[in-house]
Amino acid sequence: MNPDTAIQALVDARVEFVIIGGWSAIINGSSFMTDDLDVGYSREPENLRRLVQALAPYHPRLRDLPKGLPFVWDQAKLRNGAVFTLDTDLGKIDLLAKVAGVGAFEDAMKGSVVTEAFGRQLRVLGLKSLIQGEAGRGPDQGSPHPARTRKPARGRRTVGWAVLPPARMDCLHSTRNPFRLA
Repeated sequence: MNPDTAIQALVDARVEFVIIGGWSAIINGSSFMTDDLDVGYSREPENLRRLVQALAPYHPRLRDLPKGLPFVWDQAKLRNGAVFTLDTDLGKIDLLAKVAGVGAFEDAMKGSVVTEAFGRQLRVLGLKSLIQGEAGRGPDQGSPHPARTRKPARGRRTVGWAVLPPARMDCLHSTRNPFRLA
């Protein structure tokens, strides 16, 4: 997964989005590893147009779509659906119009924080909303990682697949770390 290029393309195209899922947990201080980029997006027509244009150069295609079956990446597809699991030249990108446990894009925006990451200023799901979103997921969703089901150590909280310390890690505010919270 090449999140740098994907996120830079979305920001540069002025797409209204919030980083959710694994990368949101990482930016919030988790040591979680992920192989995809989860994005909550606005379904406003102009935003859909910008989203299509931003990802088109990377040849998005529905994941698990049989080879040879045509797929047209356009604004109509985004307007008529809400969840897209895509394979792109940059890696796996999941687009979600609604975030489990959080709500619609507008709710995700309210629960997000502005941060600087990947050389751009962007929005990521805040820690409280990230925990709320993971609590709203069903047991069959997401990674079957053992950290999801085990009880966290005293003084720690689970966020999906990761166990976080009681407070955000100091390295997020360090000049050595590219994920500085604004």
